Amino acid sequence: MRQDYLRYFFNTTKRTSALHTLKDITDLQTLRDIQRTVRTFVPTLQQDIEGCIFPADFHQLCSSLTSFIRPNSLYSELVWLCSYLNNYRDRLKWFLDKKENFEQAFMLGDFSGCHTILEEVRKKLGVSLWYYESLFVLYEYWDKRRDGDLLMSSCLEKTKDTDTNHLQSLFYMLYLRSNINISPYKYDEDLDSLYKQNKTLLHEDYYRYILFRLNMFNNIGQEELSFNMMFESLSALVDRYLMAVNVLKASAVNGKLDDELLSRARYLYSKTSDRELLPLLATDVTRKLTEGYYNKAFIDILDSYNGGDYNLSKALCSSYVDTDASQFDVLVIYCRSLVYLGQSFENIHPAINAPVNKLCRRIYRVFTEKDNRETVYSLYQMNKNFSIWRRQCTSS
Repeated sequence: MRQDYLRYFFNTTKRTSALHTLKDITDLQTLRDIQRTVRTFVPTLQQDIEGCIFPADFHQLCSSLTSFIRPNSLYSELVWLCSYLNNYRDRLKWFLDKKENFEQAFMLGDFSGCHTILEEVRKKLGVSLWYYESLFVLYEYWDKRRDGDLLMSSCLEKTKDTDTNHLQSLFYMLYLRSNINISPYKYDEDLDSLYKQNKTLLHEDYYRYILFRLNMFNNIGQEELSFNMMFESLSALVDRYLMAVNVLKASAVNGKLDDELLSRARYLYSKTSDRELLPLLATDVTRKLTEGYYNKAFIDILDSYNGGDYNLSKALCSSYVDTDASQFDVLVIYCRSLVYLGQSFENIHPAINAPVNKLCRRIYRVFTEKDNRETVYSLYQMNKNFSIWRRQCTSS
């Protein structure tokens, strides 16, 4: 088989076809063996497979010449990603740590620290859609919207002549989603109207990708998730990884996390130790729960709250956000504890302008206002801003 692929890749007219058939191989070891053999004689193969995974700037991100290879299945798309992801596992683990640090610093209002973290990520891994959206959201809450506007305009101006225009439109919609004054319902409507020009099958697939990419939890029931991986393949490696985690989550929600897909979740976790994958691994009743699945601090909060000790649950929630302020369930329990204690709202964290306090205040008002429609609206608005951090959007 390896000799056949060598012959195909030496013939440049058959190289695209060879890539298509190579992508259909779902045995990871076989796929890697073939890639390793062909790469020895065809040095460009790695670029053909990976594309631009650590782009230095937005122009390079949008200048990728990687062509779309129509997916055979979601499983084959995940195997394809895994075939080269292992080479960068250390950098991915580093990124996930920085991502958590950024989210924590942001929720507690340490905006200067957030900017430092993003600069570290840019210098080590280049830019990504995650990087730009995080920067847009940071500028909004840091009262530096003009910086975000200038960044958006500059990036689009510098890439107006590039071919990968789907990344420019996606980039702009991420910029809009980060705006603190966004009308969330209008944003949803604009997405529906903007991408309903489905003239070809590719347009239809792209339309569904855009809806999933920008409005995941309103479109989590999509039947075919493999195209989301295909279109995301033009983005940076961190974006591709985050998309892989999201399609696995969507598969679980839709009851389609079969043994094959679960094996990919297990593989990704073995390389990254990503906590976001732990709930997926826990669905496998034939294996012991992964170490770290249980969070004792969170269990203590549940025990005190369910036991009616609301003073304790309130105090434990305040302590909890010092190390993890992105856990929405904790914020809900904190506000419910205040309600059951008959207390007026108190900030959960000392930093008055911290986003975690703004979020808690709105949750509290949802519980206490007779007509809370305006507050629900404002909470959904923050949900749009924080869509990049999925744990903010997946709770009761």
